[in-house]
Amino acid sequence: MTIKNSYRQAFSRGKREIDEHTLNFITKITNGYAYAFQLLGFLLWRTGKSLIDQATVDQVLADYKAELFRNVYLKMYQELSPVDRKFVLTMAELGGNTVKTSAIGTRMNKSKNYISAYRRRLLDDQLITAPSWGELSFTLPFFAEFVIEYHDLY
Repeated sequence: MTIKNSYRQAFSRGKREIDEHTLNFITKITNGYAYAFQLLGFLLWRTGKSLIDQATVDQVLADYKAELFRNVYLKMYQELSPVDRKFVLTMAELGGNTVKTSAIGTRMNKSKNYISAYRRRLLDDQLITAPSWGELSFTLPFFAEFVIEYHDLY
């Protein structure tokens, strides 16, 4: 069952309405990450509103990000090596959504082999994904934003 259908069924069973646009948006901002799906659903449910719309999502978005950052991303980021952190920071600075591997190498001033080793480590850790040849993106929702905001703490 997809995240979108899971949300639709959960809200329907709870006698709550959600429009298709909002349903698509909340599905997108979980990026398929199970904890994000559960957290966002919980925060939306906790509002007590019978209509879940974009305004409801906007109301909980800051808490959603803060809890993702604090409960998950901070620990993940702390466990990365300094070079892994530099790699993800470079990705985030280059746009975060979909970044060319070659652009990361250029920005870091490192060889293709060097970049490839760290790319592989982050792929194995499932922190990034390769949506197409020569491109990388983050697997976690708002992770690029987290890295930009918190990179100077480590």
